Amino acid sequence: MIVMYAEKPDIAEKLVAILGKCFINDIELTLDILFNSEFKKKLTAYENERGFLRCVFEEKEYLITWGFGHMAELKSAKEYNQKYKVWKEENFPFVPEHFQIRIKKDLNVRKQFQVIKKLFNDTKAEMIINATDSDREGQLIFDWVRSLSKTKKPCMRLWLNSYTKEEVINALHELKSNDKYINLTRAARCRSIADWLVGINLTAVGTLKYGTSKNMFPIGRVQTAVLYMIVEKEIEVRKFKKETYYVIEALCRTKDNKEFVSTWFNEDGNKLSDKEESEEIVKSVKGLKGKVLDFADNETKKRPPLLYDLTSLQMDANIKYGLTAKETLKIAQKLYQEQLLTYPRTDSRYLPKSKKVEIEKLIKSLPCVYNDLKNNVLTHLILENNRVFDDSKVNSHYAIIPTYKIATEDLNEKEIMVYGLVARSILKVFMGDAVYSNKKILLEIREETFVARSRKLIEDGWRKAEKKLDNIEFDDEEESDNEENTANMSTDLEVNVDDEIEIREINIVQKTSRAPARFTERSILRNMETCGKKVVKEELREALREHGIGTPATRADIIEKLISSDYITRKDRYLIPTEKGIKLIEKLPIEKIKSPDFTGEWEYKLSLVEKGKLSSEDFFKESMNAAVSMTEELKTTKREIIGCNIFGKCPECSDGQIMEGKKGYGCSNYVNGCKFVIWKNAYGAKITPSIARILLNGGITGKITCRKKDGSTYTAKLKLIKEKDNEHYKVIAIKA
Repeated sequence: MIVMYAEKPDIAEKLVAILGKCFINDIELTLDILFNSEFKKKLTAYENERGFLRCVFEEKEYLITWGFGHMAELKSAKEYNQKYKVWKEENFPFVPEHFQIRIKKDLNVRKQFQVIKKLFNDTKAEMIINATDSDREGQLIFDWVRSLSKTKKPCMRLWLNSYTKEEVINALHELKSNDKYINLTRAARCRSIADWLVGINLTAVGTLKYGTSKNMFPIGRVQTAVLYMIVEKEIEVRKFKKETYYVIEALCRTKDNKEFVSTWFNEDGNKLSDKEESEEIVKSVKGLKGKVLDFADNETKKRPPLLYDLTSLQMDANIKYGLTAKETLKIAQKLYQEQLLTYPRTDSRYLPKSKKVEIEKLIKSLPCVYNDLKNNVLTHLILENNRVFDDSKVNSHYAIIPTYKIATEDLNEKEIMVYGLVARSILKVFMGDAVYSNKKILLEIREETFVARSRKLIEDGWRKAEKKLDNIEFDDEEESDNEENTANMSTDLEVNVDDEIEIREINIVQKTSRAPARFTERSILRNMETCGKKVVKEELREALREHGIGTPATRADIIEKLISSDYITRKDRYLIPTEKGIKLIEKLPIEKIKSPDFTGEWEYKLSLVEKGKLSSEDFFKESMNAAVSMTEELKTTKREIIGCNIFGKCPECSDGQIMEGKKGYGCSNYVNGCKFVIWKNAYGAKITPSIARILLNGGITGKITCRKKDGSTYTAKLKLIKEKDNEHYKVIAIKA
């Protein structure tokens, strides 16, 4: 008997369907029947009862069990010491002597773990196969469960790039020892511990400094660096002031009656802030002819974009369809599990050379909607010297590509969008270059210089695939940067140096400077990938990837976590920081935790651990020292509540600030025992912030409708008084 462990129940079902001979109530489990809703109900009930599925493959019995993603986790601080149940500044930084893990407290998780543990230690089990996702986190998921089960059975690794039958069976015939992937586990464990150290210590002290028990301030290595970039961009936008400037444009005509528009410029550029200066220039050249100083005419080629990794797929899905990074990942993961796409959480945009033999078959298997493009590619298919085949740039997984399985009409609208992007990407990469005609004319009119530039697409090449994308065509940064300098110039326009040019019109065009754009999910993903550095060329972006912020698999969650922490909001496709997020970045004294370079450097070192080039012990020491020093630095700052509605000093203890909570207006010094509060439902009335301010300032409210316990109402005025017998305050009702 062989035990196989899958990351989730639906993955286990697909593996069982591929291996075969699994019967549920005398019905064989197949890939097709998984879509039958009645059978699915019976299957779910069967799984809930047993926790594993039995099948037979090549005359061997397989018991396939599953987890629910991460089944185990690092213990919380309070599980090491009960004093951490309540956060106190003097107890931090906290570094456990030995990090410990445990099964999550969720009842379903604990119940399933007992099934797993029993199977892993079954005397009939010859070995255990790890069939979790083939990446760093998948490896950690299995190894932590394996460790907690205390099994001594030999463990093998099923390494998959897709869930097609062919891929699964081939991988089963090429199993390797699970221990060969130990560096993946080490890197994932290092990441988990480092983020735990930074997160628990800085979040605790940060909340004690800036927040309350109801207004937490999560601080983390990755999320705070991303928040910093979003806040910096927002500050740039808010500081921006519109400026009017002037551009001088001349409508020109050649001797063979070809027209084009040229723009005045000097060594400072083509923008003039002074209208009078613009008018003087126009006045000095009006009615004169121009002379050609230089003419450049050439063609440039733009290679097809590389295939998708997860981040680039998320970026394109965002700009073309408005999908969030999380939506795209979820859809790509589903398409992977449905055997339509290869592994989505990849960080590679290349294919191994061994894939060359499969390309023609793969292209032919794409849906018929792509027939025109398929025929174009297959007619001119050249595989040699294509940059997409590069073994040195493929680590655990290659780029996201379609599988041989043909997509059906069962896909929903968003699934079609994501599948379509990937399908077109495999076609584009084998299509020809896009060819552009570039012209530049340099003119002199009297002593003033004018320039005209033109860039036009003359051969579609791979852009033909873009044009068929719902009539959406967009330029990348490299092209859009030149947009303002592009003239309407015919491709057959020719001039010679010293040619005379007729100036038909000359005009002053008033323009307004544009504010910098806020981050969209696409642009923040790109900045996370390049660690905040602006890079246009694809090859340079590749060089920065190992120093990026987060990983392709975690970037979507980082954005969502910032939203759920009330640090940013999503509005009209833009990511905008809240006042809470802005205040945290303003007040937080630790430059290191805000630095994209710092977290990018940690990601790079984690990749070295994964490759066996850096010991996990060395990384742990560095991350521990960093967490301790940052916590000590944060402790030196004074307490200042941010992100709350503040009403001034507490009248009872004088040390805390009164702030609005969910049920009342209480003292921030509650952690040290102050119990002052004005309840929002005092006397059955509705105590609004404005009423609370009157009370706290020693005033008497106007007439307020109050409610008795029996539901009847009466009118009264409210006042905050100090009790005679003690130092406490209370609200009293005065007859109106």
